[in-house]
Amino acid sequence: MSLLEVERRVAHQPTDLFNLVGDVRRYPEFIPWIKAMRVSQIKEEGPKTRFLAEALVGFKMIRERFSTWVARDAEALSIAVDLHSGPFKVLQNRWKFLPDGRGTLVKFAIDFEFSSSLLQMVLSANKDIAAQMIMDAFIREADRRYGHQSAIS
Repeated sequence: MSLLEVERRVAHQPTDLFNLVGDVRRYPEFIPWIKAMRVSQIKEEGPKTRFLAEALVGFKMIRERFSTWVARDAEALSIAVDLHSGPFKVLQNRWKFLPDGRGTLVKFAIDFEFSSSLLQMVLSANKDIAAQMIMDAFIREADRRYGHQSAIS
């Protein structure tokens, strides 16, 4: 498995960032390798929402479909994503949005392992870059949606 953790202080409000990351339908608009996204089986219980997210991703000549269960907790300002089906043995990611005096401390962790040893080898060689690219894509979109703020650190 390949556990990656990224933390970044961002000058946006925690609820804005929670809403942005939780709005998976719009990922194809700002994450280049996500080509399509569909959401179904939505269940809401107070501040918690759970749904199935089905994605089509593309990297150069590779195209894959996978689906995950997404659990958003608006009170805890956290999002948990767990594999439902696809080319992974393991796929989990966690987002936590912690208010700090000047914005938000964003904590992102992803753990993955592909079923294909070739895909695993390709991504493992670039895993640190991939985690930073994910975080950068969300920060750029937050700046676009909520006004340019840029990362604090």
